[in-house]
Amino acid sequence: MSVDWDAAHRAMRAWVAAASGLPLPSVYWGEQDAPRPPEPAIELKLFSAHTVGLAWLDTEPAFVQLGPFVVVTATPATATLTIPGHQLTNGDGPLRVASTGELLGGLHPNTGYWVIRLDNDTIQLADSFASSGGADVAREHTAVAISSAGSGTITLSSTPQTVRGGSPVRLVSRSLERVALMLTAYAAEGVGEHAALALLNRLKARQRLPSQQAILRGAHLGLIEVARARTVHGVRNAVMFEPRAITEVYFSAAFEEFEDGQAIERVALTKRLDARRSSISPAVTVPSAGPLPGVR
Repeated sequence: MSVDWDAAHRAMRAWVAAASGLPLPSVYWGEQDAPRPPEPAIELKLFSAHTVGLAWLDTEPAFVQLGPFVVVTATPATATLTIPGHQLTNGDGPLRVASTGELLGGLHPNTGYWVIRLDNDTIQLADSFASSGGADVAREHTAVAISSAGSGTITLSSTPQTVRGGSPVRLVSRSLERVALMLTAYAAEGVGEHAALALLNRLKARQRLPSQQAILRGAHLGLIEVARARTVHGVRNAVMFEPRAITEVYFSAAFEEFEDGQAIERVALTKRLDARRSSISPAVTVPSAGPLPGVR
């Protein structure tokens, strides 16, 4: 799963607060056009992210969960099902039809059907992906005949093998990123429990505790290391200096982006006749963008 950066920012802030022992309001993101809280406090800044190694491409099945959709009206004369606002696409399937009463005439329970999309509210069903016309309803398609409208509540639902029309694979680009977070601790006093250096040393000492790791794990972040803390002296105003300490924290974060791969656009049957024999041979049309990706 890819990093949700809103969740990651919240987790980083919560982790720094818990590990340093400071209240959450005293841990803040810097350069956010807000006043600095009273010391002791820790300022956070993300300052770099880079890919570790090389990104890679995976292919995986693109199974989806669709429905259940309630059939409002079944019209046997046109073999159409009315499902207002269904959002189905041509070639979606296999789907199964069920009823609390009598099933639609001509259809069977526990049998896969594929969508022929007519408009936003109306579909027909095909007995195979090929018969649905594939990803484009404008191509030739053959609907399953419906002999009766059935009774009770009729629903259409996905199966564990259901995919969107012509897109049975998902192409996923993945990478592992090393993300660097800079912490600057401020303290009004240079010594004691809340000294700037003491705050960051406490955070470093607690970094491997399970309770601290759990905060980051919930946002899909891994903690690589907390670097050594260093003291610096900053200018508070024209006549006064203040003690500060800085360190860097390094996280690992998984990044992924995906798109559906249209492995099959349509399937057609062509009949060839010659003097010696006649046969039915399948012709499969695929995208011209390159070879089909393999499915693991």
